Amino acid sequence: MKKYFIYLSLVLLSININSQERDILYENDIKSFIKFQIIDLEKSNVFIEDSILSKIWGNDQKLVDLFNPGQFSWVRNFGIKTKEDVIQFDNLFSEEEFASMKKQIQNSKIKKWSELIDKKFFQSKEANIKNKYLSISIPVFNKDKNIAVIYFEFPNSGELRIYKKEENKTWKYIANGLVWRAD
Repeated sequence: MKKYFIYLSLVLLSININSQERDILYENDIKSFIKFQIIDLEKSNVFIEDSILSKIWGNDQKLVDLFNPGQFSWVRNFGIKTKEDVIQFDNLFSEEEFASMKKQIQNSKIKKWSELIDKKFFQSKEANIKNKYLSISIPVFNKDKNIAVIYFEFPNSGELRIYKKEENKTWKYIANGLVWRAD
């Protein structure tokens, strides 16, 4: 009985360590992606709110509700030159990937960007009211971690943005889909 208890304890400890390692790897992916976003947005003098978005402004819809094929049918890609360039985003991700993306959002323990990256890049919502600003969600990744999806919210609209990791490890903005707009 004692051997069984020790064995069970080791298995549970191993599961906990694997979960912690996975969380650290995911945080590193988030950090890398957000640093890319900051560099890109700084060029336009746009500021990011420090609080991470978890729901859609103006209604009670949760962010996880956006991750379904119906919502992604509104996403359109850029740089279309031929028929082959068109991506059908409602079929891009499997059901398992949508479920994984939802879990990435639900399981995120990060509430503020400044927990991951230097505070100088982020502002409070009050400070941002006077400036150009946006709020962003936690990015989520497909199983191969070569596609990232993030929700951007501007003062008058919200949209899903899709990025693809290039061979040189930089992220390319390839598509967006409007979620809401205030007229």
